[in-house]
Amino acid sequence: MGKIKENSLVIIAPEGRMMRENGLDKHGKPMTIKSGIADIIETTSSGYFLIGYSGGLHHVQKPGEPFFRLFKTIKITYERVHIQSYKSQLRWTEEGFHRRVVEDLTERMKKNTP
Repeated sequence: MGKIKENSLVIIAPEGRMMRENGLDKHGKPMTIKSGIADIIETTSSGYFLIGYSGGLHHVQKPGEPFFRLFKTIKITYERVHIQSYKSQLRWTEEGFHRRVVEDLTERMKKNTP
């Protein structure tokens, strides 16, 4: 860690992969949050993180398509989260931090994805 400099702007799309038209991943499973975001949150003590909830970039270019489609609307919702407040409200034990972050962000993704 230690690669994110003070006063940096980091925007995270925590599902970490492309959603298909049907709302599932390429294996036909529901989108889930990747736990790497928990590493960033765990080692950061101040500031905010910005979460980008994508309604699916498949509107512009479906996975496997060689060309993108022009003039398509991209829907994305952003949420700014205060890191200290987030960590204090999470209710986690040391061994369960990553699991709680994934659970919480999965619920936020379901609620906030356009």
